[in-house]
Amino acid sequence: MTIKKLLATTAIAALAATSANALGVTQGDSNASVGDAIEANPTLATEVNLGAGGTTGVFEFLVNTTTAIPAADNVKLSVSLPAGVTFTTSLASSAVTIGDDAVASNSALVSVGGGAGGTTVTFLIDTALTEDSIGLRLPLTLPAGFCASPGGINIGLSTENNTPIENGGSNGSTPIALATNLVTCGQALALGAGADGVDSILELTGNFINFSTPAVGDTITTATLGATSGAIGAQNVTLVNTGAPADPLLPGDIASIGFDITFSGPVTGITGVTVGGIAATGPVGNVFSISATGGDVTTLTDGANDTVVVTIDGATSIASQTVTLGSMTATFTDRVGPPAVDFITSESFTGSALDALQREGTTFGPFDWVGDATKAGRHIFRFTGMNADAIAGEIDFANCSSGQNGSFGPFTLNTVNGEGQMLNHTAGGSGNVTIDSLNPNFGRCDVTFRLFSDVAVTGDVDRLMLRNDVLSNFGDDGNFAPGGAVGD
Repeated sequence: MTIKKLLATTAIAALAATSANALGVTQGDSNASVGDAIEANPTLATEVNLGAGGTTGVFEFLVNTTTAIPAADNVKLSVSLPAGVTFTTSLASSAVTIGDDAVASNSALVSVGGGAGGTTVTFLIDTALTEDSIGLRLPLTLPAGFCASPGGINIGLSTENNTPIENGGSNGSTPIALATNLVTCGQALALGAGADGVDSILELTGNFINFSTPAVGDTITTATLGATSGAIGAQNVTLVNTGAPADPLLPGDIASIGFDITFSGPVTGITGVTVGGIAATGPVGNVFSISATGGDVTTLTDGANDTVVVTIDGATSIASQTVTLGSMTATFTDRVGPPAVDFITSESFTGSALDALQREGTTFGPFDWVGDATKAGRHIFRFTGMNADAIAGEIDFANCSSGQNGSFGPFTLNTVNGEGQMLNHTAGGSGNVTIDSLNPNFGRCDVTFRLFSDVAVTGDVDRLMLRNDVLSNFGDDGNFAPGGAVGD
């Protein structure tokens, strides 16, 4: 007996002296029954409300050694859970399973801890000859906020008298950690929007009552302003098992998707807006609203682009203006189950500028960093080569320090003898126009002039600066008329 015990002790010493962290813990099938627990790192949808239910799952782990675990004495297997994670129910000997070596332990019992709501447990296990894998089957509950600070379990393995087995983390040494988090968390729903990059042009002929139709599918009374896109990923919403996925987010889990489409100018003559064929309500003021439910939610989340289409009446002059699709908010409805799932109330996604509505004409600019009437610099824009004694137009303001971006107007400029002036200060004469009169207190902006006439070949706009009663060329090379000559 003495010799046998000495041999056993020698074997234990040799096992403890193997390479650092030879002991390992992984997620895996620990009871020879694939798919009846969480046996691999699952991805959990962040739409699940971890603080309210649907957060429990049975996790299976494999604790493996490189050589057989000593069978002469009992071994102690300790488990420490990550912060906030608890045992859903009290543990019993059945929490220790066969492992992946097909060799069952002779017996096991809970030695310390392991109660419902606890965070640590130590098992006392009588291992069998040639056993080099111990399985664990643990019912765990994840806390609120776990996705923000996830973690994996720590384990230790030692002899009954606390000699570490393969640096197994007993007797004060560092425990072995699961290399991955218990779960990976990711957003299941994605919503987005964007312009299609081609502004919808209102034809000069007919006084801006119809669209030109360069895009396939557009008509003289309908134009595509952009599209939304939505998709649902493969994240799980329950911790039932690690299927592919076992329980994904479904369109039926989404009670509604809502967002506004806002026009910066008057919407007189705009009769409707649709998104993926879904009709918006309104307008209320200058805002049309989408509130999708039921099958419309499926339309907005099927992974395809859903075009944003505006319809006009074909009889009313439509103003140039920007169009914005606002923040997109999805609200969720809980699953009754089983298993029941409690979702977060809602989540929001950033909207986007859509294509602008632009009146047809000849543009000059942009002229950078033009100040309003409160600024010291006095800018004069001289229009020459026009084809009429009075010409109408509007100004596009961009990158404004005040945020007052958009198209403003119309204005009518007196161009008697082919000349006219627009100033940022006092108009200084009959027929001239101040920029401030169209967009008061705009701060500083980049401005582009759009004239409702075809003067691309003959027209020119010069930017001048008046300082100390001296008029000089500003040297602005941003002045151009698409299709015409560059001015200076």
